Amino acid sequence: MVNNGIIRTKGVTMKKIRLKIDIADSEYSDRLSEYIKIKGLNIFEITDFNQHITLSDLRGEDSDCLHLLSEKEDVLISKYQSADRIIQSVMENVSKCNEETVKIVSRNCRVIFVTSGHGGAGKSCISQACAIYWARKGKKVMYINVDGFSVNESIFNTEKPYDISLLMHYTNKVNSDFNVYIERYKNHDSEHDVCFLSSVYPSCDTCFNYEQGQYFMNSLISNDIYDYIFIDCPLYANKTYIDMMKLANKTIFIKNKGSKREEEVIRFLENNGISLLIACNMVRYTEGVYIPSAEESISQNPKDFYDAIDELMYELEQDYEK
Repeated sequence: MVNNGIIRTKGVTMKKIRLKIDIADSEYSDRLSEYIKIKGLNIFEITDFNQHITLSDLRGEDSDCLHLLSEKEDVLISKYQSADRIIQSVMENVSKCNEETVKIVSRNCRVIFVTSGHGGAGKSCISQACAIYWARKGKKVMYINVDGFSVNESIFNTEKPYDISLLMHYTNKVNSDFNVYIERYKNHDSEHDVCFLSSVYPSCDTCFNYEQGQYFMNSLISNDIYDYIFIDCPLYANKTYIDMMKLANKTIFIKNKGSKREEEVIRFLENNGISLLIACNMVRYTEGVYIPSAEESISQNPKDFYDAIDELMYELEQDYEK
């Protein structure tokens, strides 16, 4: 069981999960071992002795399965599946070892909403650029798109993406750890090294009720896997999303046209107790961080665009320190 950054079992505390990988396919075994060493959440130690968990080929005719052997229970895992999922299977079942408690290094996750007052302001572009910015600095980043109208604007992709709607069923299981389900159904963009959750269907919004929204946000806040989680919010946020924003570390508001409506939305959010950081896209304002117009391909944007993102993230960090 993962709870508040700790995998709980009984007994004393240790720093690492000692894991032995015993697989006949040596090339696959070596690649999996290397992946776990690099991206194993800083809690795995690959060892040949005194291991607590062993991953081995299934002893039988089915060569496409692995045994996850622990003190209490054997678990079957599909062989050659995503290494992320094998890691998550270990995390889900490590509590079956009743000898010790394994403490995860806390990442102090920061959850950031990004919203605007009208379409075309650059909300999705800037939130994705922020995610790429931190990924380039070696941070573990998640981008979550809950605005169905901006699905086609996402640059993050993978060969066979999971739809975020697969997670909606689990938002009703408020007594379980939702972060486990996020890891099960997340996507990973290998080009930008950003994990992401979004709809694969255009104009399909993710609709939370109040209880689901609170459970979703409380889970993200306690997440120990990611350093930053950016949420691309629906344009016309309802009360549920307003209440979700209140739980976030910060909400970035993207100004674009200087319209009366933008000012009304800003006042509305601030009057509801939401802390805003203003970013000004395309048009220069007297307040907020000015961001030059983005190109269609975020990765190809000129240096001054990312200089502006750097300034925006600096302001975010300064605000966070306060």
